Amino acid sequence: MHRCFIALELDEAVKASLKASVEPFKRASRAEKPRLVDTNGYHVTLKFLGAVTAERLAQLRSELPRALAGISSVSTGWAGFGGFPRRASANVLVAVLRDDEGRLAELYEAVEQACEGLGFARESRPFKPHATLARFRTSVDLRPYLTGMPPAGPVPLAAVALYESVLAPGGAQYSVLERYPLARMAPLPQE
Repeated sequence: MHRCFIALELDEAVKASLKASVEPFKRASRAEKPRLVDTNGYHVTLKFLGAVTAERLAQLRSELPRALAGISSVSTGWAGFGGFPRRASANVLVAVLRDDEGRLAELYEAVEQACEGLGFARESRPFKPHATLARFRTSVDLRPYLTGMPPAGPVPLAAVALYESVLAPGGAQYSVLERYPLARMAPLPQE
C-alpha cells in the first residue's frame, strides 16, 4: 500500500520566498511554537487519496494524463495567510492562493472526477487552494500573527504530481511518483 496524494508543484523561487514569509510565526510564544514544514514539503494539494494499492496506483498513473490533457498552466498570486480549520482555532498555518478566474477550481474538479471514476470518494469540503506552512500541536488563535502577507509576485503552477507520503518521526516525507506537466498558457493577445 502507498499513502498518496495529488498536488500542484511550487517552483523553488516560490518556495524560498514562502519560507522567508514565515519568519513572524517563528516568534510565536513557547506554547504556540509552530512545527514548520520543510520547503520540500510545500505544494498545493488537489486530492488526498490515502492508502492506495499498487493496482489502483497503476490506474491513477494511466488516468491522470487523460484528465489533465488540455488543461493549461496557471499563474496566480497569494491571497493571504490563513488557518485551518479556522483562524481563531487553527492547527495548520497556510498561504492561500488567489483563484479569481476559477482555473484552479477547474483543475481541482478534473482531478476529483478522474479519482471518483476510479472509486475514490469525493471530497466533501470546499476546495481552498493553499500551501501548508506550519502545524501546531494544539489549536492556536492565529489572528494576532496574520498581519503580514505572503510574498508578492506571480506563483506559476505548471505541473501536477502524484506524490507518495511516508510518515516519519520528523514529519511526513514526500516523493514524486509521477509528474504531469500542464499545457503552456497561451500568451495574451497583443493590442
